Amino acid sequence: MNKALAELKSNLHSGLKLMLWRSCRLQDFHINIDQAVLLLILALLVNILGDYLTNLPAPYFSVFGFAGFGFSLTCLLFACYLIGKIIDRRDALLSLLVLLYSSMPLLYLTSTTLWLLQRYSEVNFSVYAVTLLYYALLAALLSRPVQLVARPLKRYAWLGIVLFALLWIAPAYYFDRYDFWYQEERDNEEDPYAEYRALNAEQILFNQARILSNHLGALQPGRKGRIDVFSVNFAGYAYQDVFKKEVEYTQDLLDRRFGARGHSIRLINHLKTYQSVPLASATNLAASLNHIGRLMNRDEDVLILYLSSHGSEDHQLAVDFWPLPLNDINPEMLKTMLDDAGIRWRIIVISACYSGGFIAPLQTDHTLIATAAASERTSFGCSHENDFTYFGEALVKDQLRYQFSFVKAFQLAAENIAKREMAEQLTPSQPQLFIGAQMQKKITELTSSITADFCRDSNDGVEPC
Repeated sequence: MNKALAELKSNLHSGLKLMLWRSCRLQDFHINIDQAVLLLILALLVNILGDYLTNLPAPYFSVFGFAGFGFSLTCLLFACYLIGKIIDRRDALLSLLVLLYSSMPLLYLTSTTLWLLQRYSEVNFSVYAVTLLYYALLAALLSRPVQLVARPLKRYAWLGIVLFALLWIAPAYYFDRYDFWYQEERDNEEDPYAEYRALNAEQILFNQARILSNHLGALQPGRKGRIDVFSVNFAGYAYQDVFKKEVEYTQDLLDRRFGARGHSIRLINHLKTYQSVPLASATNLAASLNHIGRLMNRDEDVLILYLSSHGSEDHQLAVDFWPLPLNDINPEMLKTMLDDAGIRWRIIVISACYSGGFIAPLQTDHTLIATAAASERTSFGCSHENDFTYFGEALVKDQLRYQFSFVKAFQLAAENIAKREMAEQLTPSQPQLFIGAQMQKKITELTSSITADFCRDSNDGVEPC
């Protein structure tokens, strides 16, 4: 054992000279199986220690580090075997392994020390300088062992850098790199879902009956002899502010310009509103439509139903506010809700991907349906930082803010969306519009009625008649 340790010490000394480009010979190394095993164990221990130090102050051990170390060793053995075949030396594999791992513990310690100095030292170490020094030492480790083993065949000196880099370093680094120690998320790092985890789903759902009742109770009935606009504005997806913002703006616009004040309700899934505004759920939507259906003069009044959320290829409107167990809405469900509510005149606007798939199931002679996309196309603008989706901005903010015809507003909005998508090199969303035969005439009457009412009652001069 003393002999093995003495040989190990000698190999490490020779490995240091090899790595520092000092003069050394192949005969300076003790090449045998015992030394190969001892050097591998030492390299493994130094590797574990280095990972531990670089993951302070709270490192966690990972057994997958052994898989990474084993994969790296396998790649190295194959490279050494191939080099031995090329230089035609049967003992090349063991010789190269001993030479490399005589330097490997020193390289691990050097890289760890450089990293720790850069992290903790008050001296300003350049990242580039540290990286350059490390790779200079690695280059010596890749080239010099082959030079020593292949002598006097100096023409094979290039083999070390090429084959070790391609067959050992690159695969081990890029395809199966595991550390023995890692850092878990620190407690002080912000958890983006912390507020959702803290929600009391049972309590929220229990409160819905009271919240919804308060909002529905504030609605006023339609006035006989004139067309009143009722609106339900639905933001189904809780995790992006854009749907909430779009629906709030739309309700405010319909209240102010289309005479829906006192006849409108918003249903929103969002952390900021769930305690005061009814949830955007299928249950609340059905209840709202039923209540409005009883308040409306069904022969005269018009419902504007504005739905904003994500949509799926199988034409499901996303209704999502985890951890609440909410159901998505499909076209058949929506048709049943409207039919059960007895609402005759319907303007349905759906701002969602694939929303064109809602048209066929919902179309009637008394319905107008505007969708942000064709049944097989996506729409755009569903980003957390946006105030509107592309469709909502083009239709509501840019058109309905200045005019009262839904048909003209949609046509102009569709043109502007097409230009924007072309400029941004996006696949066209192809917004869709359906107008039932009876709805054609009703839209003309509605446009005239709300234009006259707004121009008579508005005196703020902010928006045109």
